[in-house]
Amino acid sequence: MAKRRKNIKTSRQYLRRIRKGFHKKPTVSMAILGGFSVPVIQAVNVYKYAGITNAFSNFTQNMTGFVPTTGQFHAEYMKQGLLPVMGGVLIHKVAGMLGVNRAIAQAGIPLFRI
Repeated sequence: MAKRRKNIKTSRQYLRRIRKGFHKKPTVSMAILGGFSVPVIQAVNVYKYAGITNAFSNFTQNMTGFVPTTGQFHAEYMKQGLLPVMGGVLIHKVAGMLGVNRAIAQAGIPLFRI
């Protein structure tokens, strides 16, 4: 029985399709960025009036709920920092499940996703 040659044309087409198919590009999630904008803007405002140490203190206080100056935990501070970030992560996750990010990528819009 004669040996069969592998169809080279088919395998080359397959490799071309794989190479063209998916290129990872750096993107920015607007929902998560929007969530982080709230505590960052508050920290910048504190920096203008009270200095860099108070700005870092305010940012960590809003993200964790822990007040560094008193050593106490207050959950209401997390509403100003961590809650918007988690909302942005949730929106990003839902948009990914619905295929919105894939549609944006196929439309050719660079550096943007929800």
